[in-house]
Amino acid sequence: MSEYDGKAEIQKLEEHLSTHPDSERFVELASLFLASDRPRDALRVCEKGMGFHPTLPAGHLNYGKALVRLNQIEEGIKAFERACALASTDPGVWTEIAAFLEEHEHPEMARPYIDRALALAPNDPRVLNLLSARVGLDSGEAPASLEPEVTAKVKAPQDPAPVAGGFGEWEEKATGEAEGQFQGGGSMGEDEPEPPTLYVSNPLLPESGQDAGPLAFPSHTPFPTAAPTIADPVPQGTDGVVSPIRSGPRATEPPTIYSPDSASAPWMTQEPEPSPSPREEPPTQYQGGHPTVAAQANVSPPTMLAASAPAVTMEARPPVAASGSFSYFKVFLVLIPFLVVGLGLGVWVALRHIRADKIADLYEQARSSMALDTLAGYNDAREALDKLFDLDSEHLPARALKALLLARLGDEYGPNLALSEEARRLVDSLAPVPEIQATVLWARLHLNDTDTKLREQAAALLAAAPEDPHILSLAAEIDLRFASAESARKHLQDSLQRDGAQVRVLYQLGQLERMANKLDQAEEALMRALTVNGLHVRTLLALADVRLARGKDLEQARADMAKILELPQVTDRQKAEAHLRLAHLSFLSLERPRAVLEVRAGHELLPDDRDYQLRLMRLCLEFFELDEVAVRTEKLLAAEPDNVELRLAAIENLLHRGKAQEALRQFEPLAGKKVPAARFYLARGEAQRQLGKLDAALQDFERLSKEDSQYYVRGRAATVVALIQKDDLDAARRAALAMEREFPNEGLSQWALGMVALARKNERAAATAFAEALRRNSRCHEAAIGLADLAQAHQKLDEAADLLSRALAIHPYDGRGRLLLGQVELRRGNPAVAEQAFARLLLDQPGHAQALVGLAEALLLQGQLDKAERSIRMARRSGADDAKALSVEGRILLAMGRFFPAARVLKEADAKDGRNPSILTDLGLALLGARNLSQAEKALRQSLAIQRQLKAQEGLAEVLALRGQHSAAAAAWEKAALLAQREKRPAPECVRLYLAGGRAWVRQGTNSSNLAQARRLFSAAAKLAPEDPVPVFELAAAYDRDDKLDRARPYYEKALALAPEHPEALFRLGLLEFEQHRDARAKELLEKFLAGGAKGANAKRAREVLRRIK
Repeated sequence: MSEYDGKAEIQKLEEHLSTHPDSERFVELASLFLASDRPRDALRVCEKGMGFHPTLPAGHLNYGKALVRLNQIEEGIKAFERACALASTDPGVWTEIAAFLEEHEHPEMARPYIDRALALAPNDPRVLNLLSARVGLDSGEAPASLEPEVTAKVKAPQDPAPVAGGFGEWEEKATGEAEGQFQGGGSMGEDEPEPPTLYVSNPLLPESGQDAGPLAFPSHTPFPTAAPTIADPVPQGTDGVVSPIRSGPRATEPPTIYSPDSASAPWMTQEPEPSPSPREEPPTQYQGGHPTVAAQANVSPPTMLAASAPAVTMEARPPVAASGSFSYFKVFLVLIPFLVVGLGLGVWVALRHIRADKIADLYEQARSSMALDTLAGYNDAREALDKLFDLDSEHLPARALKALLLARLGDEYGPNLALSEEARRLVDSLAPVPEIQATVLWARLHLNDTDTKLREQAAALLAAAPEDPHILSLAAEIDLRFASAESARKHLQDSLQRDGAQVRVLYQLGQLERMANKLDQAEEALMRALTVNGLHVRTLLALADVRLARGKDLEQARADMAKILELPQVTDRQKAEAHLRLAHLSFLSLERPRAVLEVRAGHELLPDDRDYQLRLMRLCLEFFELDEVAVRTEKLLAAEPDNVELRLAAIENLLHRGKAQEALRQFEPLAGKKVPAARFYLARGEAQRQLGKLDAALQDFERLSKEDSQYYVRGRAATVVALIQKDDLDAARRAALAMEREFPNEGLSQWALGMVALARKNERAAATAFAEALRRNSRCHEAAIGLADLAQAHQKLDEAADLLSRALAIHPYDGRGRLLLGQVELRRGNPAVAEQAFARLLLDQPGHAQALVGLAEALLLQGQLDKAERSIRMARRSGADDAKALSVEGRILLAMGRFFPAARVLKEADAKDGRNPSILTDLGLALLGARNLSQAEKALRQSLAIQRQLKAQEGLAEVLALRGQHSAAAAAWEKAALLAQREKRPAPECVRLYLAGGRAWVRQGTNSSNLAQARRLFSAAAKLAPEDPVPVFELAAAYDRDDKLDRARPYYEKALALAPEHPEALFRLGLLEFEQHRDARAKELLEKFLAGGAKGANAKRAREVLRRIK
C-alpha cells in the first residue's frame, strides 16, 4: 500500500470509528498506525476500542505492540499475555508475537512464544520458518526462510547410520523431527506427547558393535527404559543379547517367540525350520538386526508410549540372529492386542491433555474477565467457570474463584443475599489449601467476615509473599474495611508498582485519595484505571465526583454518565448513581427542569432504597428544589416519623420558602432527641430571625462551633443580618469584618460586608462587596439580589432584571428575589411578568402584604380592575397600610372613576410620604376628576417641582386648558411631548401630545403669532410620524387659517396622498381650489367628499359650491 493509500485508509477508518465508536475495526486502524510508525496513535485507538471490546485478542495484540514500540516492555508483555489467554489455541497469535519480538530485538522474550506455537502446530510453515530463524540466530548463522521439510533436514544433527532393518525410512523421519524439536528449544514434557508406536528406534544410539554410555537430556530427569514388547529377531551366529555394560543374559527381559531359548508357541509346528543362509544385502521387513533397549537393573519397564516419560538412558544392543522362519499372520495376531491397547492409551492421553488445556484456558479466561471489574466481566467469568465445572466439578482453584465472584457480586452489585449465601456455602466447603488461601480470604472479606483473624491471616500471607500484587491488594482492601487509610494507601501503591494494570486497585487508590481531598492524585489514578478499562463503571462514577468537586471538565463528566446509561450490562444502582450525578451537573448549569427529570429517573430505579432516597433529598435541598424536597420528606417521614435528619430537612425546606412560623412549630417533635447541634441551632436561629425574635436568634447563632464549618459560616452571616435588623450597625460592621478576616475566601463574608454598607447608605461600597462575593462564589444568590436592588435604585432596570433572573435560577423560592423581580418588571412596563413573580411568591406565602400590593398594581396596569381591587383589599387586611399600598389603592379607585374616594386615600398616602411625586401626581389627577382645579393644579405643580413626570405634566396641561389658559396649556403639552420623547415613549403618544399643544395655540386665537406656534408643534408631530395624515392636515389647516393658501395646498395634497378619503382634507382643498377658480379640480374634490357620506354644515356648503360651479 502506498503512503497516499495508507493515509486515505486511515482517514476512512477514523471517520468510521467517529460514527461507530464500538466497531471492531479499531484493530485495523491500530495496525495501520503501527505500520506508519505512529505507535502513540495506535495506543490511543486501542485504549478507546478495548473499552468496548475487552475480550478481543487482536486488540490486546496491537496494544502490546504499541507499548513495546514505546519502550514500555513490561506493559507490552502483559498485553501479549492477555491476548494469548484469550486465544490460547490459536498458533497464529503466538507466532505473530514471537515474530514481533524477534524483529524488535527481544529474542529471549520470544522463545516461550515459539515453543508454544510449535506445540500447537508443529507442521505450520510459519512456525517452522520462525524456528529456523531462531536456530540460525542461536548458532551464529544468518537465518533464512526455508520450507518445513528442508528446515528439518538442515537443522537435524548428523546421526549415525541407521541400523539395517525394514524401517529405515520411518526412523530417519522420526529422528529428524525429534532433533528439530530439541534444537528449536521445545520441551519433551507431558504437554507435548509424540505419536505412540510399538517400534521405537532411538536415533541417538550408536551403530552395532559400538559402546554407548547413558544419554541424558539437559533439564530433564532420566526415566527407566523397557524392553520392547516383541523382541527383534536374533541374527545367526549369536548366543543372545549381551549388554556392553553388563555381560550375560538379561534376566529382566522376558523370552519372546524370536528368542532361541524360548519354548515353542502352541500354534507353531514342532518341526524346526531350516535357518536362512546369510545374505550380503539388507534384510527384508522382519529380518536382520534391529536395535533393542537393554533395561538397567532394578528399573521397572515403561509404558508402551515411549514419549510419555521425560528422558531416557539407553544401551545399545547388537543384532541377534533370527531363530528361524515365522508366519506374518501369527505376528499380526500377536500385535493386535498391543495395537488396540496402544491406540486406546494414545487416545486417552490425548483427550486428557486436551481436557487439561481446556480447563486451564477456562480458568485463565475467568480470571481475566474478573480483572475487568465490571458486571459484564463478572458475568463472563461466571459463564467460563460454569463451563469449567462441566469438565471438572472439583477443580479447587475454580471453586475458590467462584466463591470470590459470587461474594463480590453479592456485596458490590447487590445486596444479593442469594449470591452471598451460595458464596458462603462454597467457602465452607473448601479445604484449607495454601494455593487458594488468598482467594478464600478475599471471598470472606466480601462476606463481611471482618474479624481480626482475617487480618492476621492476610498479614501471614503477605509475609510469605511480600511481592505478590494480588496479596498486596487484598491487604489493602482489608485495611480499608478496618479504616486504616495510610496502610491501605501503601499497600495499593506497592501493588501497582508490581502490576500497574490492575483496574480495581487503581480505582480504590483514586477513591482513597478523593476521600482525603487529594483531588489531583485521585484524578490521576482514576484516569490510569480508565486507560486500562475505558468502561469501568465505578471509575467513571468516581471520576465524575472528582470533577464535580473541582468544578472542572463538567461536560466530560456529563458524557461519562451518559455513557454509563447506554451500556448494556449495568446494574440499576449504577444507573441510578449516574442519574444522581447528571442531576447535580444540571443544577450547576442552571438547567433546573432537566435536573428534576434526572432526579425522578433515579428515584424510579431505586424507589425502595432509603439511603439513595435520602441522597436525592439532600441534593434537592442543596440546590433549593424545594417541591421535590417536600415530596420526598413527606414519603420518608411516613415510614420513619422519628428520623431526625428528615425532620431537619422539612424545617429547612419551610425556612427557604419563608414559612418561619410553621418551621418553628416543627421543632417540637425534636424535643428530647439527639440532634446534630450545628444544623439544629442554625435552623432555629434563622426561624427566629425571620420572625423578629432577634435576641433568641443571636443566642442560637453564638452556639455554633467552628468544627462544623459549613453551618458556622452561614451562622456568622446570619448574625450580621440580625444585628442590622436591630439597628446596631457598629456591632454588625465589627462582626462582618471579623468574619472576613476569618474566612477570606467565602462569598458570604463579602455579602455580609455589603449588607452593612447598604444599611449605612454607602451604595458604592455595597456594590463592590456584592460583586466580590459573586466572584468568590458564583452561586451566592444573596449577593446577586443585593446588586439588583442597587441597580433598580439607579434606574438600571435591565441590569437588575438580569441579576434577579440569575439569582432566582439558583434559588427559585427566594422571597426577596421574587418580590424585587416583580417590582422591577412593573417599572419596566411588563405587568404580566410581574404578575407571575408575585403569584409565585404568594403560593408559598399567601399573606405576603407587599406581594399582594404588587399583584394589585400589576392587575391595575393590565386593566383588570376588579381583581386589582380584591388584591389590594387582601393586602390591607394583611397589614399593608404604608404609603405604597395606599397609593396603589388610590390609583385603582381613580381608574374606576371614583374620584372622591381616590382623592381621600391619596391624601392619606401623601400624609405618610409627603415628598413622593407619584402620589402627588395621582392626587392631582383625582382632584382634577373631582373638578377641584385649583387643588389639582397645586398638587401637580408640587409633583413637577420634585420630579418631572410625564403624567404630572400632562395633567397640568389638562387643568390649564380647563381653566381657559390655552397658551399655558399649550406650553405644558409641549413639555409633556418632550418628556415623552426623552423617556423614549412610542411615537403615536408623542404625536398626540404635540397635536394637543398645537390645537391649544389655535384655541388661544387665530392671529399669526398663535398660528405660527401651532404650525411649529404640528411640524414636530409630522416629523415624528411622516406616514400619519393627521399632523400634515393640521399643518395645512394652520396655513389655510393664516391665509397662506399657497403654503397650505401642498400639505393638503400630501394629506390626501397619505389618506385619499380624508374628508376634511377633501373639503378644505376643494374650497381652496374653488376660490382660486380651479373649478374642475374643486368639483372633483367636493364630489368625492360628498360621496363619502358627509353631513352637516360642511356638506351643505359643498353642495352650494357645486351648484355655483355648474
